[in-house]
Amino acid sequence: MNYDKLNPFFQNLEVDYLYHLGFDSGQNLEQMFGDVEYVILTRSFNNADTIANEFTKKFYSIRDTDVRCKTIGKRERYHIHKIHNSLIVSHGIGVPSLLICLNEVVKLLWHAKVKSPKFFRVGPSGGLGVNPGQIVVGTEAVTNTLEAQFESIEFGQLHHYPTQFCHALTQDFINAINKNETASIVTGKIIGGMGYYNGQARLNGAMPLSYTPEEQQQYLHKAYNQGVRSFDMEATGFAGFCNQLEISCCEINAVLVDRFLTDEIYISKQEQILHFKKAANLVIDYVINH
Repeated sequence: MNYDKLNPFFQNLEVDYLYHLGFDSGQNLEQMFGDVEYVILTRSFNNADTIANEFTKKFYSIRDTDVRCKTIGKRERYHIHKIHNSLIVSHGIGVPSLLICLNEVVKLLWHAKVKSPKFFRVGPSGGLGVNPGQIVVGTEAVTNTLEAQFESIEFGQLHHYPTQFCHALTQDFINAINKNETASIVTGKIIGGMGYYNGQARLNGAMPLSYTPEEQQQYLHKAYNQGVRSFDMEATGFAGFCNQLEISCCEINAVLVDRFLTDEIYISKQEQILHFKKAANLVIDYVINH
């Protein structure tokens, strides 16, 4: 993380209130979070809790015992856990919620004097030519129009930021994966859709469509031919934010449906949980082993 690129205004506040996380700079944040090396982000409360529980069991070699980790900070907007040298945070649905979370997490780390954190984001996704249960490791995030940029409107002006994921971290992560798991790993671009339905070219939303089923398939195949292997709703915001501050970042998607075949997630809830845990455990193993 490049401290020189951080906004100087928050650094000079008498008290910096991290309102959505439930912390402030009047607390001894360095003592609480100064050893953080990894930030693991995911979308939902349940997924953050799952990662924290799985991390704890692996790190402390707990077997045959149910683990339920308590959250810290506020609970109503995000779920936050700290396990060893890792901060595990749910960021909510969509880029706006994600950016609120990322802003306050970065400010928290600055107050804690953390200099070189690595950010992982892991979550469920739709795949393109990728089967449920496979895992997509992102190379870069692209918009709905397949451009590798994050579009941000600031003070009424449109800005664009690059959206490549950190090649060195991504490659190191892939190299660290157990050979037994590599067959289920796919690398490729991730579309950060503006919404879940029309924003991801689905046919099953409430709003009228500006495209036909045939045009949908043409679009999906165009995206595939340009290297896209999964859809989510936060990839461009995640990569764009991290690149602005030179934060090493990597995104991992657990695929729940192949969008070439259907828009509907047809696998059971239990299968969805298993697929997410598989992706999450790859990140946990990487963090613990490093």
